[in-house]
Amino acid sequence: MHSTPRIPLILLVLALAGCFPAAQTRIAPASRAPTPGEPLVLDLKRAESLDQLIRQLVDKRVVFVGETHNRVDHHELQLAVLKGLQAQGEPLALGVEWFQRPQQKVLDDYLAGRIDEATLLERSGWYQRWRFDYRLYRPIIRYAREHRIPIVALNAEKELTSAIGEKSIAGLSPGLTQRLPGEIDRGDKRYEARIHESYNQHPGKKHPFQNFLDVQLTWDETMAETAANYLRRHPDRRLLILAGSGHIAWKNGIPDRLTRRLAVSSATLLPDDGRYPSPGLADYLVFTRAKTLPPAPKIGVFLKTDEQGLEILDFSKRSHGKQAGLKPGDRIIAIEGRSVHSLAGLKLELAKHKPGDTITLTIERNGEKQAVTLKLV
Repeated sequence: MHSTPRIPLILLVLALAGCFPAAQTRIAPASRAPTPGEPLVLDLKRAESLDQLIRQLVDKRVVFVGETHNRVDHHELQLAVLKGLQAQGEPLALGVEWFQRPQQKVLDDYLAGRIDEATLLERSGWYQRWRFDYRLYRPIIRYAREHRIPIVALNAEKELTSAIGEKSIAGLSPGLTQRLPGEIDRGDKRYEARIHESYNQHPGKKHPFQNFLDVQLTWDETMAETAANYLRRHPDRRLLILAGSGHIAWKNGIPDRLTRRLAVSSATLLPDDGRYPSPGLADYLVFTRAKTLPPAPKIGVFLKTDEQGLEILDFSKRSHGKQAGLKPGDRIIAIEGRSVHSLAGLKLELAKHKPGDTITLTIERNGEKQAVTLKLV
């Protein structure tokens, strides 16, 4: 069983007329792997199916699958791997970058059925902390809940990483310093060079590179530490870790920092994102057809959210709200007869529709309920 990429090098040698008899050809052996930057040849006749790949992962205790956050096809790959590993029969847990460690209790409550999906998003601060469209992640989270697969919130809390971005680790208050991972290894210069390249791609940089590096290290070391601690507490379980590809590529983000803490067999899978597939980038590179979400339907209003619910403040230029009779100060209390009390609940209800659909909003104005028919944008 192999966990390293099989990237064959094919050399085509022409039979030169006049040098060899017409019936003879000479095939040069594949004597070396390609050096970084030179043309790389993939023998597509030997390409594997995803099912074949998943079978090769049966003896891996930890499997990493990367993502570009807004690519639907990358999340579909993650879900397929989750289903494939689950079918292998060993107890499985799912570790994700998308939730931060202090939100673990909220995740546990959702998975146990003690709270609903809107409450999960509201209490975890999904739209303030992670911010990516929940529609991308919903199928994975729902599958885990339906199949009683624990989800581990791996990431460092935003309050910590925001402070590090402003002040660096050296400038943290004693209280925040206590929330750092127990170990931070700065010895990998290839990792530092990779992070520096990413830093240079950020326009309008307002913080020094050291702060940027400290944030990246805190993310990777925290996720590695959380995963290692979970595996120690649950020696019977395997762990599938889903995170941005930058945290997995070259293994010097989360993977090496996990194995530094705990010796485990692992494999890394990266969905293709257009980067040059150098040997060592990952154990497996998986090519998927690029797919993004259709636009999310919107009411086209600016909202104030508080304990009283959702108050309309103003309208976007494309909104049909004014024509429908909505006014600033109206409170949205239901969509198609289903109560909504939070931004998360509103977004989940809107996700059942598409731009251009006509819906019925129930609003409260001056203490009275009214039904308003509105076209979504």
